[in-house]
Amino acid sequence: MYGLAAVTQSPVDFRAGHMSVSRGPGSLPGRLPGRLPLVAHPPTSVVAFVANPEADVTSPEMDLAVQKREKPEKVESTGSGNVLPVSPARQAMEAEVQRILEQEKAMYMCSGATLENYEAVASKEHLKSLVESSYGATLVMFGSPGCRSCRSIERKVRSLAEQNPEVLFAKVNTAEEGMAAVAEGLGVPSVPYFLLFSKKTEGPNEEKELVSSFTCNLKSIDVLRAEISSVKECIETGPDGGA
Repeated sequence: MYGLAAVTQSPVDFRAGHMSVSRGPGSLPGRLPGRLPLVAHPPTSVVAFVANPEADVTSPEMDLAVQKREKPEKVESTGSGNVLPVSPARQAMEAEVQRILEQEKAMYMCSGATLENYEAVASKEHLKSLVESSYGATLVMFGSPGCRSCRSIERKVRSLAEQNPEVLFAKVNTAEEGMAAVAEGLGVPSVPYFLLFSKKTEGPNEEKELVSSFTCNLKSIDVLRAEISSVKECIETGPDGGA
């Protein structure tokens, strides 16, 4: 470290025709060769920076600054190497977004619980029983609460279930244990995805067959409406087209 110390320096006075040198305390004037008079000057003190290992330059303020450098604020990367601190307002916004997301997931899980023609599939056997139910058509919906498109389309699907009581809506949550394997076994490539089953024959042993498989989201919800309308028309006219 470096501190402040006083250093005694002997100045040299350069003036026309003579030179004077201070030899420090107790020195006597005398002559140098060349007839230049020697003039005694008092010692001059000059302040200079010198090495001083005993100097203590630490302070509480400096310690606090070091602590702040060791414990930086929460930061985030901009992707280009720059790091920016995350403000309290940003943290509050992220917490609110997370709260809304959890609320949407909860709504997706319990959506349609009060409708008679809307059921959540619990197992592969349960799905089979729903497809073979007495309803004229069964629409099987594959989705997940972690899928944004699935959550956004859920309200529209529930509304269609209310408008079409003759169609059974069966919702498969692929996030539940074992249901992803069920979806894979039925050839579901992604979510949201729909399988539409309709009656193939009439009579006591009537069966349903797969008449359509498709995907749609909130923007293409009309595809789902058209498929439901088409299968309802087939149910009303019968397998022979009303002949």
